Amino acid sequence: MREYSLKMGYLKHERASCLVSMGETKVLCVATLQKKLPPFVDPEKSGWITAEYSMLPRASVNRIERERGKINGRSSEIGRLIGRSLRASVDLFKMKNVSIMVDCDVITADGGTRCASINGGMAVLFVLIKRLLKEKVLLEDPLKTYIGAISGGVVKNRIVIDLDYRNDSSSSSDFNFVLDDKGMIVEIQGTSEKENISKKDFDKIFELSRKDILKIIDISKKKVRYGKI
Repeated sequence: MREYSLKMGYLKHERASCLVSMGETKVLCVATLQKKLPPFVDPEKSGWITAEYSMLPRASVNRIERERGKINGRSSEIGRLIGRSLRASVDLFKMKNVSIMVDCDVITADGGTRCASINGGMAVLFVLIKRLLKEKVLLEDPLKTYIGAISGGVVKNRIVIDLDYRNDSSSSSDFNFVLDDKGMIVEIQGTSEKENISKKDFDKIFELSRKDILKIIDISKKKVRYGKI
């Protein structure tokens, strides 16, 4: 696993922000209380958490076009993954009439941007929820678990966890794992890019990834002062 770090309170005027780094990949994450729930959510029964993901124009070697007015398919798919993952950490029925948006903007991309976004997104979501509890916007603590994410795959016949761009681009199989703090599965994304993978190798990747996700969660909990209000 590459070096993992969180800088909490990264933006001066935001209540819940951080800069998350996994190696050279760096993502700015901010959680914001929204004024409006989506139309499919009954405010008397539930709340909602969603996410948006984007890459800044110079996040990679070549300049990326800004997404003006329309989010591209990749960004939309990753945003949905982040949102699904974060919703798995809470009881939405304890968030009546509360909507939270988590923005994840990639500053530097060197592989694993979606996993870094989930890790940073969880940190800022935790901080914002604790502040909303203090302010009595939330009357019950909806947090039920803490989640983390990491990538893993097979690169030149060896297993690599937390793939940077070089390893990701040359991997024969790669996966993204999202787990909770008990090692339970939230979501797994994966594919055989060049060669099919055996269950034995997949199990090895999963177990190594699980151990590193638990390390990430432990680091993150210390940064957000987990369990304290």
